[in-house]
Amino acid sequence: MNRLFFSLLSLAFFATACVRADIITDPENPEVPEVVSEEDDSEDPLSFASTGDPTSDDDISRTTFVGRIKITFSETEDASVSGDSYGYVTVDGNAVTVNNTGGEVLIYELTGVSSNGSFKVYGAKKQAIVLNGVGLTNPDGAALNNQNKKRTFIVVKGVNFLSNSASAAYAQEGEEDLKAVLFSESQLIFSGSGQLTVNALNRQGKSAVATDDYIRVMNSPTLKVNAGSGAGPGGGGPGGRPW
Repeated sequence: MNRLFFSLLSLAFFATACVRADIITDPENPEVPEVVSEEDDSEDPLSFASTGDPTSDDDISRTTFVGRIKITFSETEDASVSGDSYGYVTVDGNAVTVNNTGGEVLIYELTGVSSNGSFKVYGAKKQAIVLNGVGLTNPDGAALNNQNKKRTFIVVKGVNFLSNSASAAYAQEGEEDLKAVLFSESQLIFSGSGQLTVNALNRQGKSAVATDDYIRVMNSPTLKVNAGSGAGPGGGGPGGRPW
């Protein structure tokens, strides 16, 4: 069954696109799980099984992908990239930016751990971001910043976490929105069987997860949020859909 919902430890709420939820937990003791990746046993690395609603464009099985780029984050070295035959990925330490100027419908797979890392993507077509044993902490702001305004599939595999820091300043870059640890300009469609924990620990009123469109959860990923004082899931702004 697919649904719009968010789970916080033993507390859960079900939401429509209009519901805002303010969930505050202990900001001094955020949950930081040990990341675990999963082996990819798919016969076709560019396709995904139905996530429960094959008649809807929110079902990832209806999208045809043409390439997969894998980004591996590290505590000791620069992030590494494989599969980027397009030349779209820029690496600055463990701050990774994708600028998909060609319009290909791509899969970006994130893995590895960095306590000073981030992932930002620009594009103009649908895309999938596979979280497969990734742990990213951005001390300055959003750990995952999706500036693509087309439908974005978040596929959760293994155990993952995203976090900012208590001092994250979320410095504005031009007119880009910076509303959350995981922020998206477009629809966010979650699927998979893994776990994602998002820690919003700053005091700037930022959310854990927010989008300027809508959030939908397909099949059965486990999603958790830990929000510090003043950084709860509310505050998405007009049209925003925050957690």
